[in-house]
Amino acid sequence: MIPGLAHRHPSRGRRPPHLLALVATLALLVLGCQSPSGGAPSAKPQAAGPPAAAPQAASAPTAAPQPAAQAAPAREKATFRLDWVASGYHAPFFLALARGYYTDQGLDLEIGDGRGSTTTVRVVGAGTDTFGMASQATVALAIAEGVPVRAIAGIIQKMPEGIISLQETGITTPKDVEGRTMAYTPGSSGELLFPAFAAATGIDESRVAQVNVDAGAKATTVLQGRADFMADWGFTQLPIFRAQGKTGSVILYADSGVNVLGHGLFAGLDTIRDKPEIVHRFVSASLRGLDEATKDPEAALDAMLQYRPETKRDLLLEQFKGMGAHLRTANSEGRPLGWQSPDDWRQTSELLLKYMDMKRPVPLDELYTNQFIPGS
Repeated sequence: MIPGLAHRHPSRGRRPPHLLALVATLALLVLGCQSPSGGAPSAKPQAAGPPAAAPQAASAPTAAPQPAAQAAPAREKATFRLDWVASGYHAPFFLALARGYYTDQGLDLEIGDGRGSTTTVRVVGAGTDTFGMASQATVALAIAEGVPVRAIAGIIQKMPEGIISLQETGITTPKDVEGRTMAYTPGSSGELLFPAFAAATGIDESRVAQVNVDAGAKATTVLQGRADFMADWGFTQLPIFRAQGKTGSVILYADSGVNVLGHGLFAGLDTIRDKPEIVHRFVSASLRGLDEATKDPEAALDAMLQYRPETKRDLLLEQFKGMGAHLRTANSEGRPLGWQSPDDWRQTSELLLKYMDMKRPVPLDELYTNQFIPGS
């Protein structure tokens, strides 16, 4: 059916012969403006923008076509892989997503849950995802093994690992762990760096017993009294204790001079080289979300609930509120949010080489860059 002429179709009712001839002539004129084959318009997707104007009325079949409106620039598609299932410290990115900060930067961003920092680094390095969040130690270890990635912003910079215990155990100084039992998960960063913490604080490791448990069972093991302390993130574990009616305490490794940079954002080298403007936009929007989330944690968790409705809001809100103390180190204090200190990266590398089997020393400029940090 020809648009604009349906109400004049010659098969609908009787019309005078001279009118039928006029309609037929107009129909041929309109058909002449269609595709060369004279068939239906092509199903091939058209360029963005409003549809072309309908043909003019029969009295003006030769009117000049109207120019199409300028199409809006397409947003760049990108994916962001978290280190784990969405948790309290991921809330800033969901706030940025909900408030349109990524859209404002011309990004069509999708956030996906992760299965551990190691896996996230591998998939971003392989180009499966555009950006990732992971342990900076894991990023550095992977770079030493040849994975083509680089850190682009620090998020949790002050190491959150520390000695966590129930207040009733009386562990208030590092030396108090001697003669006690540690809930121990082989391979976890807190356990791998415990020797560095012991060396820095004078702990006699031979006087510390261990009971091996899965990572998810460490808090329960301490709460049940089967271990006196564990090495883990203080700001995520203490709220778990409080939820069970217990008061916990933490002695941070970083406060004793042992600081391996925590979690941060990173990207593949191809993305950094070929699409630096996309990296800059992603970092800008993410840090804006982080800044806004620290000012309004409630809004940040509400935003995360829009995308992850199974989130345990109250617990994660409390955990997120504790994250603010870890956004900067003594070396990055006073710098823009996300800025990474070369001294922190240098110490991180030294500790990884000594305690975490880093394959080789890596030049600092191959580990991280601050070029995408606004205001740096």
